[in-house]
Amino acid sequence: MKNLLSTRPRQIVFVLSIILLILVIAVTSLFFFFRTHALPGAKIGEISVGGQTQAALAQTLKSHQADQQVQLTVLDADPQPVVLAEAGVKVDEAATVDQVLAASRSVGGFLRGLFGTVQIEPVVTVDDAAFGTFADSLIGPEQSGAVDAAAVYDPDSGTFFAKEAQPGQTVDRDALRGELERAAQSLQPASVTAPVSVQDPAITTEAATAAVQEANHFLTAELTLNDNYPDSTSPDHDTRVSWIEFKQGDDGYHPTLKADLVTKWAQDFADETTDQPVNGLRNVDASGNVVATSLPAEDGYGVNNVAEVAPAFEQALRSSSDLSFDFTYDDLPATWTDRPALPGTEDWIYRPAEGEKWLDLNLTNATVTAYEGTDVVGGPWYMVPGEPRTPTVDGEFNVYLKYELQDMRGENVDGSKYLTEDVPWVTYFHGGYAFHGAPWRSSFGWTGPGGSHGCVNMQPVDAKFIYDWADMGTKVVSHY
Repeated sequence: MKNLLSTRPRQIVFVLSIILLILVIAVTSLFFFFRTHALPGAKIGEISVGGQTQAALAQTLKSHQADQQVQLTVLDADPQPVVLAEAGVKVDEAATVDQVLAASRSVGGFLRGLFGTVQIEPVVTVDDAAFGTFADSLIGPEQSGAVDAAAVYDPDSGTFFAKEAQPGQTVDRDALRGELERAAQSLQPASVTAPVSVQDPAITTEAATAAVQEANHFLTAELTLNDNYPDSTSPDHDTRVSWIEFKQGDDGYHPTLKADLVTKWAQDFADETTDQPVNGLRNVDASGNVVATSLPAEDGYGVNNVAEVAPAFEQALRSSSDLSFDFTYDDLPATWTDRPALPGTEDWIYRPAEGEKWLDLNLTNATVTAYEGTDVVGGPWYMVPGEPRTPTVDGEFNVYLKYELQDMRGENVDGSKYLTEDVPWVTYFHGGYAFHGAPWRSSFGWTGPGGSHGCVNMQPVDAKFIYDWADMGTKVVSHY
């Protein structure tokens, strides 16, 4: 060893080697230390964070942004303090800390951080919903957004008029978002001016005026619905007004008809003109032969083009044309239900089914009897039928109308008019023929001169039984 170090050059080399080894060890130690610490020259925005651990870095960021405010100016109003977090703009602490430590872990970043500055930009996130709510709040009533023109109905004049449009102001959201993000990255108080621009209305006064002219014509054009008979109907003024609404579409601002309301109006009229089928009831014997018709079947008809009314009306109005629209109809066929006639009734005037309600009107002995099947449930009651010149109709009929009390009017044989007020317990079974109470009569159970105009006169208590008991459609067999 003495010989080895005997020369001076060798001594210098040895010393330098030792120094280099120490430097390598020191640099290596620093490199591993700063893998978990911020580099000495690290800065987040304007904040020096050199040597801080991951936890310390997170706390530094949290403390600086917790109440970070900007002074925000909107239009000519005084600046107002805004907490960035409440505007939805925040520094992502975890992501920013990761960036600081990532710089420490690269050789280049490590060397720059030892002998210079490593600038880290905070990672900023924006909550779109919170930012949108904040941006919407910046333009208040005193700096309102644009007001669209609109067509408005005036009930006094019975016409529409145009409410004028007004331009407004709106915040440039993208520009404001960028300003707030930059303020958040500095982690320092800042002043920001909200970029504001003029907002044009989506519906102009000119467009609304043209729509009003079109709508007012809608109120005057002739629209008529015609049914299967020589009857028709037209919408009144208020109904037309209720139909009209204004919509902004690709082709501009125009009035249109509310199809659902037009269709309902048309359907209501169609229902009045529709004749629903009456499904029949028949009584059959053991062989299936029809031996009695309890309720005759009657075909009906119904409107089939109600859905075409609304588009036809709107097309006519848009072309400034009057329109008379005709309903068309489908036949509604009736059906039959057969049920067995009761055995043992082969020689009866009527062959009923089990439990069937029916009335036996005997014009020979002037009685009325109520049956359910073959069981007598009322009567026989004595009555007075029509006199010889106005006889009571005979045949098979069905109850179709009832009145608890009715004024009866008619014509006498000599052509004079009669009026009988407050006739009680009226049950119609054919045309103007009915069972009813006749409190003005003192005797019943006879026929001939002095009889009725054709109705079946009964004691009020007996007429009330029929009124209460007989359902609509109950069979009436009138015979001699």
